[in-house]
Formats: sequence, structure tokens, C-alpha cells
Amino acid sequence: MSKQNTPSADHNLYVGDSCIHGIGVYARQPISRGNAFCYLTGHVRHQVYVTEADGLLHPNEFCIGQDLWLDPDPPFCSLNHSCEPNCAQLDNLALAAIDDIAPDTELTIDYSRSELFEPWRMRCSCGSPKCRNVIASVHAFSGEHFRVLSNMNTIPLFAAIAYESHLANKALLAAYGPAELSVGSSAS
Repeated sequence: MSKQNTPSADHNLYVGDSCIHGIGVYARQPISRGNAFCYLTGHVRHQVYVTEADGLLHPNEFCIGQDLWLDPDPPFCSLNHSCEPNCAQLDNLALAAIDDIAPDTELTIDYSRSELFEPWRMRCSCGSPKCRNVIASVHAFSGEHFRVLSNMNTIPLFAAIAYESHLANKALLAAYGPAELSVGSSAS
């Protein structure tokens, strides 16, 4: 594996060849489980996406809130997805280790755990035995899987709130139907 020295807010990270996708971010030193070991940096912007094609405009960005995106600085623009990640994005833009991470291990996150744009889809090639084959927004998780991830504190609060709101809206539509929820409709 070739190591590339990439300027970083954290000198304990480096960019190198990845078997997941092109290049990835690696740990120089061991990282203990539960340790928030660095902060994602980059340009924050407000962007409302409407179509699936909109979601492909900025492939390296991280969702950090409703219609808020972080266009990450190096090395974070090389952070790859895995359906069995060893890191999680926290609300304060920290990366935390989900497992103990050995030196020269590629750092991975699950893009779905913080993605709010529902039409977004991406083919997965992470190679994990638990690979979902398609990466989608947090809304695609089953209720049980979401609860497991949430209990592990690996879902940012903004994504958890969006997920719960989505479930509540689905329940209202199932109970009342779209016609009865229309604002300003009058009974005859």
C-alpha cells in the first residue's frame, strides 16, 4: 500500500490505496473504541436538493443537518463507506471509533447513517459480509436496524430526529390518508 502524506488537521491519519474504492483514510496509530479522535473539516454550505441527480453533484460531501453539507478538506474527502464501518460521524463533526482500530487500518463510515436526502442512492462495493449492495438515506433503515444503530450512538442526533419524523409522517398518512391531511380542505 502506498502512503500519501496529505495535510490534515490530525497528523495521525494518512491517505493510501484502498481496496474499497481508489484511495482511503488510514490510522497511523491505534485508536481505542469510543474515542472521538479527530474532527471533520471543510466548507459548510446550505443546499436544497430536489432530484436524485442533485444528490450526485457533490460526491464527497457529508450531510451534517437538514439541507446542510460539509465539503470535506483532505484527507476526509477520501473517507470511504462500509456497511460495517469502524467509525461514526458525530453531531459535533467528530469521528469516533466504533471498534478498536489497529495502525494502518482503513477508516470507514456508513454514509447512510447521516444522509437525509431520500432520493439519493449509491451502489456499494465495500466488500463487507453484511454489504447492503445499495447505500441510501437513513430513512431506508428498518426500524429494528435503526434502533440497534441508535443504541450504539452511531447515528447523529439530526439524522435520528429526521428518521423519527419520517416514521411519524408515514404513520399519519397510513391512518388518515393524504386527502384528509390536506391543509385548508373543507368538509361538504
